[in-house]
Amino acid sequence: MAMRWVALIALLCAARSARADETAIGVVAVGETGVEREVAKRMSSWLRARGYTVSSDPLSDDATNTLTNCFTLDDLACARGVFDARSKTNTLVYVGVIATAKNITFNTYWFTKGKEALGERRVCEKCEGDAWHALTDKMMERLSADSRPVGKRPSRLGPVIVIGAGVATIAAGGIFLYYGSLGGPDQKYIYQESTPVGIALGAVGLGATLVGTIWLIQTGSSRSGPVATATRDGGYIGWTGHF
Repeated sequence: MAMRWVALIALLCAARSARADETAIGVVAVGETGVEREVAKRMSSWLRARGYTVSSDPLSDDATNTLTNCFTLDDLACARGVFDARSKTNTLVYVGVIATAKNITFNTYWFTKGKEALGERRVCEKCEGDAWHALTDKMMERLSADSRPVGKRPSRLGPVIVIGAGVATIAAGGIFLYYGSLGGPDQKYIYQESTPVGIALGAVGLGATLVGTIWLIQTGSSRSGPVATATRDGGYIGWTGHF
């Protein structure tokens, strides 16, 4: 009887651990620079300081090697497949660290099951000592912010309507200007007072068209783009985006 209770408690603890891993974040850093372990510790500490639970074993060694091979082949679909099938956590931060001369490149990816992968690449130039700390902190800030749930993309109907109304108003102003410019005995319709009305309508229409165009551009803006930072100890450049 006692053995049954022991087995039941063990099963409950295992189930609880499994559920905990589902809400935890895994951090994996690979490379041949000698700082991979420190990078993983730095990112894990950053996550814990912000209330995240960090898993100590998000991937098996074999799964880590397979994931690394996917990135060696620059095959993100392969990497996503390995993460979905073999990650023990629902979220994983993977960092590939590459050293060239005095520069260190960080290829960081934030995977979340059921969502698109987020990636960012930054280069720490003339990287000495702990100069890379600020770089990886900024990467984590950007990737964690971009991974948060967002609402639907703003509708483009509003700006399209504003642009259409602006164009129509410009056309109406052109008609008023045309009739305001008529004159002479051979002209059947002469409306000299329509000239200022045409000018006003044209100005309003132009303003509405510009506002609608800016609005339309903003609704379709992308969160991918280049990043660059300079510090007293060096600088780094890179690119961030969704994949």
